Amino acid sequence: MSVPGLEIVRVARGFTQAELAAATGLPQSAISKCESGEPLDEGRLEEVARVLECPTELLTDEVLTFSASACVFHRKRASTTVAQAKQARAWLALARLHSEKLLDLVDAPKVRLPRVTPTDDEYVTPEDVAGEVRSALRLPLGPVPDLVGALEDAGVIVRDRTFDGRKIDALSDWLAGHRPVFLLNSAVSGERQRFTLAHETGHAVMHEVVTEKSESQADRFAAELLMPAEAIRSDLENPTLERLLGLKRKWQVSAAALARRAFDLGLVSDAVYRRLNMEMSAAGWRSNEPLRLPRERPELLAATVARAKDHLGVAETARRVYLLDDQLSVMFEAGDAHV
Repeated sequence: MSVPGLEIVRVARGFTQAELAAATGLPQSAISKCESGEPLDEGRLEEVARVLECPTELLTDEVLTFSASACVFHRKRASTTVAQAKQARAWLALARLHSEKLLDLVDAPKVRLPRVTPTDDEYVTPEDVAGEVRSALRLPLGPVPDLVGALEDAGVIVRDRTFDGRKIDALSDWLAGHRPVFLLNSAVSGERQRFTLAHETGHAVMHEVVTEKSESQADRFAAELLMPAEAIRSDLENPTLERLLGLKRKWQVSAAALARRAFDLGLVSDAVYRRLNMEMSAAGWRSNEPLRLPRERPELLAATVARAKDHLGVAETARRVYLLDDQLSVMFEAGDAHV
């Protein structure tokens, strides 16, 4: 039996080929060949599934695949290794598969996000795209009260995950024929979480093909999505640190992001912007900004698994989602401690 999902599950669980071979008693060459397409007999398949703590159906699923998108990472640290980055991509692939299978069990929201590519001549700008997304998400003109909730209402998968420290803030992709999926680092602060999620939304909506402008475009998109120029311009006149903290409560973004927005909108000079940044650095705000904002919590999948369990029971829900019975609550109700 072929096992197209073997490599992703192995990488997600943190096994090298040699470690999985040692744990299962299989030759490493056999593991390598299976990941290249050779079949595995039923007995060995069950042993591999036991070690990897998953149903055999997960290993044999033909839909489970690494994203081909180059827009997967946001603010990946320079110290992130190739192995850590690959493991994060494996987590993203599993999050997409399990979540979509769960949402298929109920009448889940349809995806309402548009896909719009900015033009090189700025006829269609990232700010224009952000406006379309705000309309699709049915957001008010002012501050966004709950970005996670708005995206979930629009059929987007948002998941929390405990990463290794702060090496990766988030991952995202939007494969053709699938839902957009965002995997957020649960260690990231509330204000950074919101801008990160907005940035990743920009990638998902705008960037099927990556260019040298992709990162700056995603930042422009995120700024307009969370702080639309029309609504925030009057708030950002003559900013001081005290005023920025008050605006932080209102707009639910960092004071640093607000200062940058004022500069980008031409409301402060370069000298004033540099002074604000020096004052924030002197006050220690770079590492510990005051008025820490709470993180927004995804709720769609927890509510969905509760409905599915009521209708189908735990065992059948787990079977259809390609999980073991005891993994349902860990994955969808108590956070992604184990994927």
